[in-house]
Order: sequence, then C-alpha cells, then structure tokens
Amino acid sequence: MIPNNDVQAALMTRLKASIAITSLLKTSTDIKESQWQGTTFAYPAVRLSLGTQVPESGYSCKASSLPFTVICKDENPSSHNADALAGAVSNTLHGKRWCDIIQGVRFTSIRVTGLRSATREDERTWRAEVDFQAMIVPAASAP
Repeated sequence: MIPNNDVQAALMTRLKASIAITSLLKTSTDIKESQWQGTTFAYPAVRLSLGTQVPESGYSCKASSLPFTVICKDENPSSHNADALAGAVSNTLHGKRWCDIIQGVRFTSIRVTGLRSATREDERTWRAEVDFQAMIVPAASAP
C-alpha cells in the first residue's frame, strides 16, 4: 500500500494547481490537510481529509481504494462561495486520472460519491463537502 502521507501530498499538489479552485481563494496556501494546526485560520479555506485506505485484492495486488473528503469553508453572509468552491473541487477531480511521480502514486480513477451543499458550521462560517472514492496504485506498478 502507498503511505497516506504520499497520497495526501499528491492530492494537495493537484488541488493547489487548479486555477478553478485557487481563483476562489486568497492563495493556494489556503488548501491544507484537515489535521493542520496553525495559529490562524483564513477564509475561504479548503481542507483535505483522507479516509481508510483498503487493499483491493480482486483488482490488483498493489491497488488500493481510498475514500477522501474535501471540505470547503467560507465566512460570508451567503453560502454561495462555499458551494462554488465545492463545485470547483468536484469538477477538478471527478473522473480524472494522473500519476504523481514525485510522490509515487497513480490515481487510476477518482469519482465523486457525494456533494453536500453548504450548511452553517457556526454563526459565522459555512461548510460544504465533496466526498470522493479513488483507486490508487504505486506509480511504478501501473501500465
């Protein structure tokens, strides 16, 4: 199986490279892992949360499936921006395949499994989420 930190780094690189996403943020550095513990939090923001990576025995001995969620947060009177950000994330990753040679991971498929509309997280912030299912293999083992 591929170490989760390598998979996370490959997904973060892909999200930060998307103009559709970064144009809705102040900077691409507003895209971070969900466990990030900085001293400040700027809005709008994107957070990546990996689920449990599971080996796929029927597909290939080196393949794994991995659910993950991209959380989109915004601090505006309207939920519009959080939903727009979630839509951009969905369009950036859904149906895409790519190989990140540096991290050693090939995404053989990614599909959206759910797109949750923005809801109030607290009195000041909105939270929209996009759920994904990815199939991954080590970059060197893929055809």
